Amino acid sequence: MPITVTWHDEQERILLEIFEGEWGLDDYMQMVDTAASLLSQKDHEVDIVVDFSNSKVVPREIVTGARYAEKRVPPNQGTVIFVNAGALISTYVGISKRLGFKASSRLENASSVDEAIQKLNKLK
Repeated sequence: MPITVTWHDEQERILLEIFEGEWGLDDYMQMVDTAASLLSQKDHEVDIVVDFSNSKVVPREIVTGARYAEKRVPPNQGTVIFVNAGALISTYVGISKRLGFKASSRLENASSVDEAIQKLNKLK
């Protein structure tokens, strides 16, 4: 699967979503459902690190995917940090913030997973 979802820490407070190679809208929607299910099982806030470091292409239907994700944002979703997000993802983030998407209210960018974790630790 081109998108992997796994816990980053033993306390299950940081979810890591890893995008590799080419992926499509169906892959993205499946990842959104998996992540929402994992978060819904937790009583505490969960931050998400989305690693695009090895992602090759962002599908054209990313706005459709964003709308899909927006409808499924769990109430306990914390900060989301994009790692090595390309220009298209960065543009999407700006647009979604202007549109007031819930999912974009706590978005950050980082250049590595380590930097993302450091940012999350500073926010706590």
